[in-house]
Amino acid sequence: MRKTSFFAVMLLMMAFVSCADKDGYEKADRFGRDDFKEVRALKGKTLEFDTPILRPRDLQILDSVLVVIDYNEEKLFHLYNLNTMKKIGSRVVSGGGPNDMFRPKFVKGDSDMLCAYDLASSRIVWFDIPDFVGKEAAIVSKSVNTDNPLFGDVVMHGGKLLSCAYESDEFQLRSFDENGKSTGEMLPYPVSHISYTPDEQRDAYYMNFISDGKERIAVFYSMTDLFEVYDNTGRLLTRKHGPDCFFPIFKEVHDGDVVTSAPDDDQTRDAYFSPRSVGDKLFVLYDGDFLNDPNNDGSCSTLFVFSWDGELEMQYQLDDPIYSFNVDAKNRKIFGISKTPEYHIVEYAY
Repeated sequence: MRKTSFFAVMLLMMAFVSCADKDGYEKADRFGRDDFKEVRALKGKTLEFDTPILRPRDLQILDSVLVVIDYNEEKLFHLYNLNTMKKIGSRVVSGGGPNDMFRPKFVKGDSDMLCAYDLASSRIVWFDIPDFVGKEAAIVSKSVNTDNPLFGDVVMHGGKLLSCAYESDEFQLRSFDENGKSTGEMLPYPVSHISYTPDEQRDAYYMNFISDGKERIAVFYSMTDLFEVYDNTGRLLTRKHGPDCFFPIFKEVHDGDVVTSAPDDDQTRDAYFSPRSVGDKLFVLYDGDFLNDPNNDGSCSTLFVFSWDGELEMQYQLDDPIYSFNVDAKNRKIFGISKTPEYHIVEYAY
């Protein structure tokens, strides 16, 4: 009797382990908040400039100059001196002229020039930094239009430009040469116990990504707490699921001939946002709130630091939540955009 009970229990345990193994992402290691080497609270300082910042969308640090993109004024790029806390100018008119842009964002990656892209026109532009900082009428040094639409992030990587291949059913990234010509696609979608239609898959795995400039690419997903690191050939080096180990739940939606998808707000959560490559580290914001949480405003109070090998280095707790940021590694400062209670720039020393 005892022998039969023992084997029955063993079979049940094996079945449980088997189910647990299937309930996850292929080749993924799970982790929790307690697995980070260090946890540290950071106190932010609100930057008070002589001219109010309205609704900043993106920011860049050029030595002692903070450049903020704001769509709510006639010009789109606004420059502030971090030493004097004074606004020193605005650049680039909103419009369709040869030196104008519509909805720019900064291209991620190291460069001796300031690079931005415009999703509305699939155009990438380069500015000479001294010219951009010193002259009100900054002239575009170089401009290219890509032969495929840009979507999501645009990142410099080993002499190429990468952007999301949103319309692809198979790959997540598309590469372009310096003239805007497509040169290929890479990075398959992750595989889990959940099956998606192509439309569900594209939206479920909406992501942001970053490059170390030449050898590696890191992908951070926005609706599942999953991140991956790949090499230049698209070979997966590491895949980590955590700290809460949730999955995106999407449902295909049909409206006549139009097919889209929508998240299940009761089960789907916000995850990773605004990754940055800082030397040999990866900085990224983490949310974790359910989409239907009335307190979910898109801001994040947690900033994780990983190594490019996927090691869990640091967990920063921010007292002033932010939704986008950049890092001045030389002076060990984080500059973030906060909207609590109103839009402002907050500085963290780390």
